[in-house]
Amino acid sequence: MALKILLRKEIAKTIRKSILSGQFQPGERIPIEYFTKKLRVSPTPVQDAFLMLEQEGLVVIKPHSGVYVRTFTKEELVDVLLVEGMCESLAASMAARRITPSQLATIEKWHNDFARNPSSEYRKFRNYDLKFHSLIVTCSRSQVLIDILTRQLYQISLSRYYTSTAPNRMPHSIMEHSQIIECLKNRDPEGAERAVRSHLESAVRDLLASSD
Repeated sequence: MALKILLRKEIAKTIRKSILSGQFQPGERIPIEYFTKKLRVSPTPVQDAFLMLEQEGLVVIKPHSGVYVRTFTKEELVDVLLVEGMCESLAASMAARRITPSQLATIEKWHNDFARNPSSEYRKFRNYDLKFHSLIVTCSRSQVLIDILTRQLYQISLSRYYTSTAPNRMPHSIMEHSQIIECLKNRDPEGAERAVRSHLESAVRDLLASSD
């Protein structure tokens, strides 16, 4: 039984990576046969893995049709961004108090390397954006917030497919990330909280503008 659970988790990890990397995009059907051949396993553990991913909110299983990458309505995307903003703004406030010089240097380098040579390829931008936010949360050193956002991370990552492709989102994000870093450098908890909340609200505006 333990081996079966381990196999299911490893298969789910592989499928999840394929989804979050953009290999399979929202609304696209994921063929079970692709993973049975790639991983050299029977259909049963792949189907079990899809059930795990459905519970995570990454896929939708449609009887007699197949497994599809989850899509988000505009309203669901706005909700994801607003909830993320509430949690991450608190994390940023804590990070401003607790961040170490080494952690700050890591965030600055990650941001500056991308900002100096921003890529128009949305997958690279999405990777940069997701890691920036993940670093902020980690620097909060709040295990409660880390656990909450980790549970929501997969849906947040998938939602970035929509926000990262919105017009003007990349230059807005780069500028707003710079403002967040300044607040962290100045050890300004209130400023960091406002900057992150404003950043996510800006993402909502860009998203809504792109769908008008």
